[in-house]
Amino acid sequence: MNRVFKIIAALAIIIIVPKAITKLMLPKQKPASELIVTMVKDINAQLPRDLGSGTTLTKVDFDGSTVHYFYTLSGVSAQLAATQEDTVKRNMKTFACADPAREILRQGFAMTFTTSYTEGRVQQSFDTRVEPGQCS
Repeated sequence: MNRVFKIIAALAIIIIVPKAITKLMLPKQKPASELIVTMVKDINAQLPRDLGSGTTLTKVDFDGSTVHYFYTLSGVSAQLAATQEDTVKRNMKTFACADPAREILRQGFAMTFTTSYTEGRVQQSFDTRVEPGQCS
């Protein structure tokens, strides 16, 4: 009986100790959601940011499941948005599906792009949402 106990104890040590050491020695990575929160704070510290062609990134939010980008278009960009909303949406999806932005989708989070512009005197906006798995 004592010999069986020693064999079981030895096997437990051989199996459990390496796993415990591995857990202790490996650097702990933050969950993806914490990394995104940090990314959003870093981006917002640099906003508003002129992206050229009358496009300004004004704010980025993260609600735990979706990264939300807010853009404002002015001048020619606003006129194009009013007439070519589908083209703007395709361009936003292309951005979301390209690296490095695609990594957000790979981690299981969605992205929404709210594009605002003024048409005449009326403020208009539309959303483009890209879900994980939508990129081919």
